[in-house]
Amino acid sequence: MIKSYLSLLPFALLCHQGLANIEFVPLGYADESSFSSYAYDISENGEVIAIQSYQNGPASSIVWQKNAGPVEVAVPSGFSSSFPEDVSKSGNYVVGLLRGSDFFEGSEAYLWNRQEGTSALGFLNDGDTHSVAYAVSAQGEVVVGYSGDHNGNTEAFIWTEAGGMSGIGFLSSVPNSRAYEVSSDGSTVIGYSSISDSDTTQAFVWTEADGMVEIQALAGNQMSDAYLVSEDGQFVAGQSTSEGYTNVKGFRWDRENGSMDIGHLPDLSETDVRAMTPDGSKIVGFCFNEDYSTYTPYFWTEAEGMTALDIPDSMTSNAATDISDSGQVIVGSSGNRAVLWDSERQLIDITDFLAENDIDIGEWNLHAVNSISGDGTTIIGIGTNPDGRTEAWAVLGLTIETLDGELPVLENDADALGNDYYWSPWIGVYYKDPRPGNRFILSDLLGWAWIAPAGASTQMWQWNFALESWLWGSPDTGMFFYDATGEEWIFLARQDGQTWVNRNGDWSILPQ
Repeated sequence: MIKSYLSLLPFALLCHQGLANIEFVPLGYADESSFSSYAYDISENGEVIAIQSYQNGPASSIVWQKNAGPVEVAVPSGFSSSFPEDVSKSGNYVVGLLRGSDFFEGSEAYLWNRQEGTSALGFLNDGDTHSVAYAVSAQGEVVVGYSGDHNGNTEAFIWTEAGGMSGIGFLSSVPNSRAYEVSSDGSTVIGYSSISDSDTTQAFVWTEADGMVEIQALAGNQMSDAYLVSEDGQFVAGQSTSEGYTNVKGFRWDRENGSMDIGHLPDLSETDVRAMTPDGSKIVGFCFNEDYSTYTPYFWTEAEGMTALDIPDSMTSNAATDISDSGQVIVGSSGNRAVLWDSERQLIDITDFLAENDIDIGEWNLHAVNSISGDGTTIIGIGTNPDGRTEAWAVLGLTIETLDGELPVLENDADALGNDYYWSPWIGVYYKDPRPGNRFILSDLLGWAWIAPAGASTQMWQWNFALESWLWGSPDTGMFFYDATGEEWIFLARQDGQTWVNRNGDWSILPQ
């Protein structure tokens, strides 16, 4: 847990940076007859959200846009309901499925864009009765999913505007494959395909050059499934299981080394994979035991392996559901409460966070965060509104991502001295806490400090523990720093092993 004198830093820093733009937004419903809504996915910049609204009768896809509010996805003639699955990184495209009045009659994949509205994408074969679009590339050029018939024969497809819908085949003679995700540029598709009549499936990765390539189950398992792919298609993540969804393992695969078992947390035997950063270097999810009584969220990197995320001691039901593109912020739930983990991997309750920042959400109960935008500015989740109905919500205007980023001012021009020590022409020798996302430095000039960018790569804010004040500075101001508490410029100088502070001509020694 975080030390007591640091316990308010995430909130204090956010407020200090003037986060008047934080906003809690109930995302609403299709109409007053709706009894629940769910936020499915979010664009890279957090300005477009795909929502599912359920009502007595047809279900509706809603596209919420920051500057336009909610827009219901128009349903083409012959259909009555729509269900969203994915939002493109650009926010210009949404994909999912359409259904008629008979829910079990079949479905058809759809693509929605801002200019042309909703298009039904059709089927692979004349006898097919259902198709689903699961994912869309960053700019909407490629859609992937599956098309099949009532006999259980399905085939993964790739759809483009120029070529329409094309099947990408199977791993065996058994006609059953599904595509779940596509890389940002549309070149790499992942999913699963059957390899025997006994419903045994294996994950695959597909490219136009190599076709469908099998990703075998991990040792001790019979099946695998892939549903996460890196931006460039080089890394794939998913799960490997035995029959009956037992011995659940998480894996990451790459073209050079094949599959890697990412392990599990102590005293928990099963691993669920939920999200991966675009570069494929970081994975989050949760581990659980065989009787499904305890769930603990984790953060994984190849270098450091799997580490448990901070959770209350009394909570047994916890999950990490998504991670920002940089890997600095993780979101999820803890004991039916919406939470996030900051760059120091400390737990922040979203309801408490909003209250600390004077955001009144009334009688809302926020249960879980489903996703975070790639840039870390927006989170979406599910909760119970003051009327007692389940409703999707969003929090906009977060800058945790910016505040907890790297140290551009220092490290861009610093020389590494080894053992996490650096020399900067600006502040001299300093030590940086090597743990991922940590912002603490110990320098000869500044003593202990907590660093935050000031909106430009040539500036920084730092909380100076010795002075108990925020200082602003840049290489251009040299040893002059603006003291936000005293509202004055100060000058720092190093002499005889001590740091001296000059305030309006009066010198004093910086407390150690």
